[in-house]
Amino acid sequence: MKKKKSFWLVSFLVIVASVFFISFGFSNHSKQVAQAASDTTSTDHSSNDTADSVSDGVILHAWCWSFNTIKNNLKQIHDAGYTAVQTSPVNEVKVGNSGSKSLNNWYWLYQPTKYSIGNYYLGTEAEFKSMCAAAKEYNIRIIVDATLNDTTSDY
Repeated sequence: MKKKKSFWLVSFLVIVASVFFISFGFSNHSKQVAQAASDTTSTDHSSNDTADSVSDGVILHAWCWSFNTIKNNLKQIHDAGYTAVQTSPVNEVKVGNSGSKSLNNWYWLYQPTKYSIGNYYLGTEAEFKSMCAAAKEYNIRIIVDATLNDTTSDY
């Protein structure tokens, strides 16, 4: 019985010590990362180095983000070092589940009805063009996911 108590006491002390040292190490590292980021953040967003090609840069996959959400977060995307943003498919899609924009309905974006830009989930063609224009100001490229091999039966 005494060995069992000793085992649990030692185990408890090891866990407490581990949590303490891990927490200290991570908080110190986080402070260093935050300091390095603030030291290198540029207020001139047009000076972001754009990679020669998309494959040489860093791509943010903005899965199910609306065009306005992407546009409204371009500064943070730029400051994080991304050089391109990939959107979900931008074409007109089948409206499912009464037009719900729940992430549970993401697959509707991959059921195109037409090959025109804009859908109920991500935004209009005008919002898409506005997002692209704003991305250009930050030297961020826009990549569009697409389903080109088929359409739904509603086409």
